[in-house]
Amino acid sequence: MRTWRRAALPLLFFPALLAAQAPGTVDSRVFYYPKPRARTAWEPPMKPVTRLADVKAKHRGEPGWRALVIRDENTRAFLVQEPAGTTHARKLYPDSPAWWAVLEGRIRFEVEKADRTFDVFEATKGSYVFVSERMLHSFAVVGTVPAITFEVTLASATPVYPERPATAPAGVEYIPVRLSTGPNPLDVPDPNGRPWPIHVNVYDLATQNDAKKHWTQEAIRKNRARGNLICGHAGSDQPVGPNNRGHFHSDFAEFWVVMLGELRWTFEGDEPGSIVAVQGDIVYAPPKTWHAPQFWGKAGLNCRLTSSTYPSANHFYDPAPAQTPSTRPVPPTRDPNTPGYVQAKELPDAAVPPADADGNFVIGPTHNAAPELTALEGVPQGTVYTFTMSSADSKIYPGIARETGTFGTVDPTDPAKLVVTTSHPAPYTRRLAVYVPKQYVPGTAAPFIVGADGPDPSLFTALDNLIAQKRVPVMIAISIGNGSGDAQGSQRGLEYDTMSGRYAEFVEMEVLPLVEKQYNVKLTKDPEGRATMGGSSGGSAALIMAWYHPELYHRVLTYSGTYVNQQWPPSAETPHGAWEFHEHLIPNSPPKPIRIWMEVGDRDLHNPNVMRDNMHDWVVANENMAKVLAARGYHYQFVFARNAGHTDRTVKQQTLPAALEWLWKGYQSSSRAVPEKP
Repeated sequence: MRTWRRAALPLLFFPALLAAQAPGTVDSRVFYYPKPRARTAWEPPMKPVTRLADVKAKHRGEPGWRALVIRDENTRAFLVQEPAGTTHARKLYPDSPAWWAVLEGRIRFEVEKADRTFDVFEATKGSYVFVSERMLHSFAVVGTVPAITFEVTLASATPVYPERPATAPAGVEYIPVRLSTGPNPLDVPDPNGRPWPIHVNVYDLATQNDAKKHWTQEAIRKNRARGNLICGHAGSDQPVGPNNRGHFHSDFAEFWVVMLGELRWTFEGDEPGSIVAVQGDIVYAPPKTWHAPQFWGKAGLNCRLTSSTYPSANHFYDPAPAQTPSTRPVPPTRDPNTPGYVQAKELPDAAVPPADADGNFVIGPTHNAAPELTALEGVPQGTVYTFTMSSADSKIYPGIARETGTFGTVDPTDPAKLVVTTSHPAPYTRRLAVYVPKQYVPGTAAPFIVGADGPDPSLFTALDNLIAQKRVPVMIAISIGNGSGDAQGSQRGLEYDTMSGRYAEFVEMEVLPLVEKQYNVKLTKDPEGRATMGGSSGGSAALIMAWYHPELYHRVLTYSGTYVNQQWPPSAETPHGAWEFHEHLIPNSPPKPIRIWMEVGDRDLHNPNVMRDNMHDWVVANENMAKVLAARGYHYQFVFARNAGHTDRTVKQQTLPAALEWLWKGYQSSSRAVPEKP
């Protein structure tokens, strides 16, 4: 039992607003909380983030293992792997609920109902299973592969059995008893008057809520158990800053399982977004510690399962409402037939351009997801490896950050220049994912695609299907997370918006050798077999990589490319940043061997910040790109999407498979003409 040494900590009395998590129960009164000045420490085995990939690597080669993740005053939690065929006899916990998040594999549960019959169901990846105290349950791992779960009970949870176990732990004997109880908390209805479900799956809920940008599903609220599935897309929650520190809990910890996508957490005293967690990772916030989670994955939906052992789950916030972020002006809806825009072929609604045609196309307003974005039965699935890199690992990018809540001011002598005084050295971490297709033959040099703002699960699913259909070559995908932040003065901005070969050199020197070494793959040196892709500034970065290093990359795919004036620090050679591509660089340079696919939405960004230099209209920038690419004889395909915003998720889901197929046209004949270098 941990002893709290409050007297040893100076107390900071400050006004705090108490709020419960359920809607409509916010107490508007201000209270004064005795907050320790020092942040609560993480005591082993707890730590800010427990990465599933790290735990699996530690136990590599073991058929089964059990890793303690949480052991505090309230909770015991383990990451558990069990081989197929593992069974657990019926038991119950008299005074503790139990719940599981299924991270891999299939598990058959039998859970007692109030009438003493049993619910029998199969839980798969993305499932949450809850068993109330005093309810018999058993489970077994089915199928042919191991199952991995995150398993949680109260700190003191003693199982009892309806049948005497054959063996007992040392010093223990199983004796017959009868159990006398009061009303079972399982009988308490949820707020809508329905019984609490004992099994939900995040993928099913994502389908049901597909039209929503963010949503919450209360999973359970019982005696000593509280859980919510909270899901959303990047940018759908408030930015973290001095006026939004998130919240803290007085006397209990909160912890989360990342069920889908990628999220970032900011803990008290840390740089914003310094904790990055992906599917299967566990994040833990001790009591009295400010914390703020954010949806971060750019590839689609991000979901966290939040848990605590206090059903009321009271929250403490700053007394004043979080500062309302400066609202971006709503972009106007642009007409693809606007004078000055390129002439484009209007396609039937819901159609996409053919994979063998260059030129300009208009799609929409309906954007149905392509079938290749769904895992299809019988299609070989590649392996996705994830790992983390930090600023300490990089000689090229030691790390910067812009102070939270700041941006910059326009140079009074030059409206095209932003003065940023709040950027400073800062560490970062980035997550990377490597997709290796099932069809890859070890030792052979494979074509590959490098993606920005990763990991990008939709890319991996598309490649599974396209490779199986022989519409693209058997390729590896390397999806690289950015170094945090956005725009001028941030690490992401430095990486993606700088007009130089620096980011391509970072990938070539610090990422690709690590990928080859760690995952036993060989990456082609042929630029015809190397592609880049990204959205927004990640899109401009994709072209920047190929433009400044055409000996490395010949294929580029961009969504809402930031071909605008966003470079910082400024450069005398390219004073207008990526706007220079269509203003000077492409028109005034000999054509380069680059094949590029581009998309922009009719409601794409327009003057989203303080700069008014006539170089911050994403639609005009992409239209200009199409115009100069055509004039210089490039192979390109440009898609203008009606009913679409910036890096629109539905447009990507509709177009990505066909875009990848177009991007890789001609690769086979070209690759055979270029021998591999040792």
